Amino acid sequence: MVSRAGPTRWRHSLRWGNPHTEAPGPRVLIEIETDSPKTPPEILARWRAGAGYAICASPVPGAPPRRWSQGAKARVRQRNLRQRLERKLPLLADQLVAEELARRPDYYAARDPE
Repeated sequence: MVSRAGPTRWRHSLRWGNPHTEAPGPRVLIEIETDSPKTPPEILARWRAGAGYAICASPVPGAPPRRWSQGAKARVRQRNLRQRLERKLPLLADQLVAEELARRPDYYAARDPE
């Protein structure tokens, strides 16, 4: 899987921190989306130690990750097999690669099992 590089958005909030008790007010006091993982001053200004509310930050899901094509996945699987066998058993690598490709053709062709 290849990830897309890009700016990550962050969702900062001041939430009730104890899930086993009822919040004295709303469960979420404030929620802000920013481009920085650093807590915004608006949230820090409302937070009080010992009040039961926690400062939370989480990345906002962006675009879904790009999937590898079937051909690319097959090439990488076959290359990794060859490198692994050449590293461990260099004299028998060609024979073992051929046997493994014959034993599991769907996996090394990156076909989905159905």
